[in-house]
Amino acid sequence: MGIITLSENKRRLAQIALSTLCIAVALFIFAAGSFGPSTREQALASGDSRALTLDGNTILVAIADTYKERERGLGGRTSLAPNSGMLFIFPKEGKYAFWMKGMHFSIDIVWLANDGSIIDIKENISPDTFPASFAPPSPARYVLELPAGYVKAHGIQIGDKAVL
Repeated sequence: MGIITLSENKRRLAQIALSTLCIAVALFIFAAGSFGPSTREQALASGDSRALTLDGNTILVAIADTYKERERGLGGRTSLAPNSGMLFIFPKEGKYAFWMKGMHFSIDIVWLANDGSIIDIKENISPDTFPASFAPPSPARYVLELPAGYVKAHGIQIGDKAVL
C-alpha cells in the first residue's frame, strides 16, 4: 500500500463522482423509458378509465365526460394502443360531430344510442381530413374512438351493443 497524495485523492473523488453521475443518468434514461407514459397510458391520461365490452371484445376506455375532456379528446397524442379507446359521454342525445383537429393518427369512430347500440360508424378517419367533420345520421348519447382498423378487424357493425 502506497501513500496517496492529495491530488490523487481529488482525482479518485472526481472519478467516483463522474461514475456516480453516469450511473444516475443511465438510471434516469432507463426509468423514463420504462415508466414514462406508454401509448396505453396516454390513451387513459384524461382521467377515469373503464373496461367496455363491444361485440365480445374488451376495450379499456378513457372516459371523457366533461366539456374540457370532450374538447381535448385524443388530440395531441401520438398513438392509441390496440385495445384502448376513448368514450365520450354526453349529457343528452344529439348529433355530435367530430373532427381530426390536433390528431396525429387515424381512428375509427362509433356512435352509440342511449342503450349502447351502435347507430353509426366511420372507419379509418385520417388527420388529413381536418377540417371536415363527421356526424351520425341520428342522435347519439355516446361516441367511441378506437384505433383505425379496429372496427373491421373485429367485425363491429351497426346494431351491435357496447356495455360499460
